[in-house]
Amino acid sequence: MTSQTVILGPTIDLHPGFHGSLSQDAPQQVAYHQRGGRHHFLLGPQNLEPTARSLFENPHFAELVDFGPGPQVVHSARWPVVGRRAWIADMDDFGYPFLLGRYAIRACLDSEHGEPWSKGLAAAARRRLAIMLGAFTHPSCKAVLFWTRHALDGAERWLRRLDLAEPGQAFLDKCRVLYPAQRPTLLPAGVEAKWSGDTPLEVLFVGNDFDAKNGRLALRIFQRLRTRHPGARFTYVGHVPQAELGRTEGVTHHADLPRSEVMALFRASHIFFHPARAESFGMALLEAAASGLAILAARGAGLPHMDELFNPRQALLVDRDSMAPDAEEIAFETHLDALLRSRPTAHAFALASYEVATVGELSLAARNSALGDLYRRAQSEPASSPFSISDLDLRGLRHVRFASEALSTAQHELRTERGIDQVNFYIPAGELPGGSWAMPE
Repeated sequence: MTSQTVILGPTIDLHPGFHGSLSQDAPQQVAYHQRGGRHHFLLGPQNLEPTARSLFENPHFAELVDFGPGPQVVHSARWPVVGRRAWIADMDDFGYPFLLGRYAIRACLDSEHGEPWSKGLAAAARRRLAIMLGAFTHPSCKAVLFWTRHALDGAERWLRRLDLAEPGQAFLDKCRVLYPAQRPTLLPAGVEAKWSGDTPLEVLFVGNDFDAKNGRLALRIFQRLRTRHPGARFTYVGHVPQAELGRTEGVTHHADLPRSEVMALFRASHIFFHPARAESFGMALLEAAASGLAILAARGAGLPHMDELFNPRQALLVDRDSMAPDAEEIAFETHLDALLRSRPTAHAFALASYEVATVGELSLAARNSALGDLYRRAQSEPASSPFSISDLDLRGLRHVRFASEALSTAQHELRTERGIDQVNFYIPAGELPGGSWAMPE
């Protein structure tokens, strides 16, 4: 059977975990070709001389991506595709591509510093949502893939809240959940070999965002438990602020490592400690499961999708919603201490988490079967004409284009200047004509 080439991009938006796994383990008879693209933006008249940098500093009304003409199906990360008759898109979140786009970095920074969300911004986001829905409901879009059911449910709530019933339903009809997947890094025999005998238990923490991943809490707990369990080993991978480096004493600390070396640590470790405050998905959790680690993480606020990934037999989850903030650290420490005291208990959790990554909805087989079917159907049922910018409501808007490379450079400059490692996008409460920005539950 002839391989089907699928364009995967734009490179600036590819996730190293989700899309890296796609490229490493493509569906049968599928060959991915990663590309940058030419990004189309619709701007208001106030953006007189737009630059790539200004797209991160000012609201805009749409972003679409063009990979040039061709017969191949396109798999786009987040954005609708111009100039193709068959494409699909995936996303971990509805709010980022549909409501604010690349301006989300600036908007989130402003909201953290107390800047109000104006009615003007609310109105701009509302119009952006309507335009983006117009792009995604074009016949050339064959499917929209959300990484979790919670993310898709959030899209449904937004559309109901903003009374976009007709275009909203046409969009939802194309949506489905496709969970990320990770190739097992160890065969079952390798998992058993790691847990056999009485080798020291190794605890692993991985996270570059010190605050979002709860690094300070992790280091405090590591310091207390290493004195109680002198035979155990603790490894911390990620940036630690200068003022906190004293907490790494007795802990193996790597500020940064190539992905291959991080994966080697997963294969060698026994317990994955992941007290993160928020995750859009959390590919590291799947990497830990695929490596046969017992997983200790959080559920509840900031991680609303965790119950989709693990049941109580497959991971130890600290429920943030059921306890006061000062009780959280005690709960994490108690659970980690119990795993270190009982190798059989930790081993049982490790085997159950390994099953999550190798059998069922989060397995490579399930993901690749679903994607292969989607690509073949898209290839065989292209739209009669490709999606075009002229298909949208352009009243009062300007159309500009920037290459992926220019956007990547501008994004790097902004993050370097602002000291941003990661932005956890959210819409804070604020007035909107007809209601509030706050998501209804």
